[in-house]
Amino acid sequence: FFSRRLRKHGFMRAFATPALLLFSIQAAADAATLRTPFPVFYSPSTPDRASRLAAWLSAAAGDWCHALLPPVFPQDFAVTWSPTADSPVRMANSTTGESLFIVRPPFGRLGKQMETVLRLGRSPRNIESSFSAAHKVANAAFHLRAQQCFAARCHPCVASPDVLWAAIFEDDVAFVPGYSPGAARDFPRLLAAAATTAATDGANKL
Repeated sequence: FFSRRLRKHGFMRAFATPALLLFSIQAAADAATLRTPFPVFYSPSTPDRASRLAAWLSAAAGDWCHALLPPVFPQDFAVTWSPTADSPVRMANSTTGESLFIVRPPFGRLGKQMETVLRLGRSPRNIESSFSAAHKVANAAFHLRAQQCFAARCHPCVASPDVLWAAIFEDDVAFVPGYSPGAARDFPRLLAAAATTAATDGANKL
């Protein structure tokens, strides 16, 4: 994944295949020692998801620094769109009215879905897929908020200017033994090594 996506944008040219990339990163992780715990942002939407996430994060114990953000729910957002060819889709905080995202045409699949729900007299909230689906808007808002927090150094985990990287985990992220790279207890070091490796070619997001 790292190699395919980043190579498309000119990053990680030194790696020919994902397997070689992961081997290199794993080797770096094995040799690495974290100077400070690796920051991880997350925002569980249910107690069950919170417990499952905490269970696998606990394998690395003190190697994570937990930046827990308040939960985000689909009903926290308002989606508005005027049925014209050049009208943008606006996504805002339903309580404060703060504009979060503005999506401009061409819309592709989203445009067809918006036309359908409006023709049927339904709300845009009824869209269940594409990037305008309520749960995806909520998820995007969580990522935005975590990145804003990191940039503003709003949490003790990222307060120091020496903290250059952080993980942003959706609340259903899971470590799957035998499929995920490395081991759960080593995952913070693996992420730190991956970030350092990517930075050498100019990437700032994985």
